[in-house]
Amino acid sequence: IYKGLWDRVEEVNASLRRNRVDDVGFCELVADLNEFMIRNGAHLDDSDQHLANLYVAAVKRFDEVVRAAASEDAKVPYGQTMSIPPEVVTRLQALGEAQDRVSRLRNELLTKVRSIVGGGAAA
Repeated sequence: IYKGLWDRVEEVNASLRRNRVDDVGFCELVADLNEFMIRNGAHLDDSDQHLANLYVAAVKRFDEVVRAAASEDAKVPYGQTMSIPPEVVTRLQALGEAQDRVSRLRNELLTKVRSIVGGGAAA
């Protein structure tokens, strides 16, 4: 179950980064994620569902900030699903804050997923 959760949140992340979805497509991915969590709610902690939604919201906000930035130095690595170089982040404070939030939430969720999947519980 947790591997499926991870796959779905990262599908949202990758789809936004690679510019594969518009706002309607994003809403459909989020609806699919939420349906997955509803159907598997007995096997997912409420706090982990909340964390997944926080992460997806942060990913969407980060996507908006990057796309609003006039800097190709930010857009190119983002679109290639790489980290944006620190010197570019320094120039664009809002971008840095959004990237930091996404990284923190992603790491928190990844740690939880690995502990569950690696331990065999609700995998």
